Amino acid sequence: TMLFSPDRSAALAGRALHAYLDLVRRTTRFKPVIPGARPWERNREPFIALTWHGQQMLSLAALEGASRVAVLTSLHFDGAVVTSVVERAGYRSIRGSGTQSPAKILTKRSVPAFFEMRDALRQGTSLVLTADVPKASRIAGKGAVQLARVTGRPIYLFAAVTSARVDLDNWDHAS
Repeated sequence: TMLFSPDRSAALAGRALHAYLDLVRRTTRFKPVIPGARPWERNREPFIALTWHGQQMLSLAALEGASRVAVLTSLHFDGAVVTSVVERAGYRSIRGSGTQSPAKILTKRSVPAFFEMRDALRQGTSLVLTADVPKASRIAGKGAVQLARVTGRPIYLFAAVTSARVDLDNWDHAS
């Protein structure tokens, strides 16, 4: 067996990233630009929160006070790392990804993930999704709108930013 399998590597990276995000959460006072803008403070009904890929990690740090949240994570290695972070933070992970290509629907687990998200909303769990389609930064896909139509749940735009951050030079410009 390999000393560092992909699963072990993802878990280790997730543990380190969670520790860092926990430090950010404990040392940063996230303040909404608009008072009462946090979706979970508006009412106790489940919602769909959309953020950009590049804001997803900081958004997780800013979710303090939110309960019963699930996060859609991809099936790739980076999705396994994010899943580890999400679960360590006490949230649920739903594995799958949207796609613009009908040929990739099966490999991305798009349909089962959609039904799992629909059921989560119906059972009172809110969702945090990235709006942009993979490898097309800041171009929103249609999945969240379809999910809102099916469930009647509102969509809120949600992002967390801080002046003390590192912006990566990758496709989604992650902070």
